[in-house]
Amino acid sequence: MANSEFVVDVARWNMGDYADFFDAATNSQFQSMFNLVAKVVTEWPYEGNPSDPSSYRNLSVTEWRTCVSAVTAAINGQFQQGN
Repeated sequence: MANSEFVVDVARWNMGDYADFFDAATNSQFQSMFNLVAKVVTEWPYEGNPSDPSSYRNLSVTEWRTCVSAVTAAINGQFQQGN
């Protein structure tokens, strides 16, 4: 999924990554989420490298929420389109 701010490529995940992402989100395991999101976010409007999990520690809560929303939208698009 691409929009004006984010490029998210959920095709980089296997089913285990999907399961781990939802488990981590459910259990508020942020470091696990950072590791997984860094695999699929290739561009973003923030400072730092979106492919580096440590970059996510520097995001504000609002920025993190926006990032997770972009990833969630990409996930939804992946399953709706049958890709």
